[in-house]
Amino acid sequence: MLGKIGVSLAAAAGLGIGAANASAVSLAVRVAPSTVHPGERYTVTIAGSYARRTLSRSPYLLAFIQYSGHRCRSTAPAEYRLPQSEWDWDYRQHAQASSPFRVPVSWKAGRALGPRRVCAYLYARQISPASTTRPLVRASASFSNNRPPAKPTH
Repeated sequence: MLGKIGVSLAAAAGLGIGAANASAVSLAVRVAPSTVHPGERYTVTIAGSYARRTLSRSPYLLAFIQYSGHRCRSTAPAEYRLPQSEWDWDYRQHAQASSPFRVPVSWKAGRALGPRRVCAYLYARQISPASTTRPLVRASASFSNNRPPAKPTH
């Protein structure tokens, strides 16, 4: 099922993390395989790292799978404001206590065809859907759910 991944990480706001430390945080998203067909399994893997000395607590990761494949919004709350029909997976926020971290999640592709995009955000603290906090870093990856190839007729 495609949808929204919500996992928590940390945000620079309120933690005293300056631009000089921005490179101390990284985030990457990978989807394998990048083309799936209805009923097939795929894996979303979100990996990242942060310098423990720059954060006062474990960061939070939030991620979403968009059905539209459009570019990611600038914040996780902006993703929450998309019409509910554009996502249906809500993986709750979780602190990432170790660095580096790796979060793999396997899913089964649904029947709806088309482009998809995974949008991931790393925050300094847990946030609410109404938050105006900016993420420390964000990352994305595209994939598609296509019609299976036609079976040869004999």
